[in-house]
Amino acid sequence: RVPFGPRAPQRIASLTKHVAAAAVLLATDEHRLALDTPIRRLLPELPEWAERVSLDHLLTCTAGLRSDEGLAWLAGHPTGGPADDEYLHELVSRQRSLHAPPGAAFQYVDTGFRLAVRAVERLTERSFDDYAGERLFRPLGLVDTRFVASDAESVPGLATSYLVDPRGRATRYFGLMD
Repeated sequence: RVPFGPRAPQRIASLTKHVAAAAVLLATDEHRLALDTPIRRLLPELPEWAERVSLDHLLTCTAGLRSDEGLAWLAGHPTGGPADDEYLHELVSRQRSLHAPPGAAFQYVDTGFRLAVRAVERLTERSFDDYAGERLFRPLGLVDTRFVASDAESVPGLATSYLVDPRGRATRYFGLMD
């Protein structure tokens, strides 16, 4: 158990979406890349359907992507969405078709934002943590803020949501994290 306080690192969960969107806007501006750029231009290993999905689609939840939890279930892992971005990328790359045509429907899923993070990394040739730290967090005075790409990454002093089981033991709780 880690006590929660003003300097305790913590997961930002769904706020990651806003950070990813801001980073995409900065990176596309810096590299003179339009938001209607197909993601396959940045992530060529994605299947053919990625030619029709733009960065804008990723940021507006209109890409037609399946949820990370849905992809994990289809892959035979029904216990929840993939916590590791590498595993999610593998699942997305194996997706033969989209859930819906790009731009046709709004579907609130993390998958698009996680692909947007990967696109920023490819575009800037830096880890998202490094890029967001330099371009977003530190200029805002958020010197202790980091982007952690995997639940498996060890972060000293990380304050994590937990539940207390009937025996009084703390158990990590991922239900509050995206």
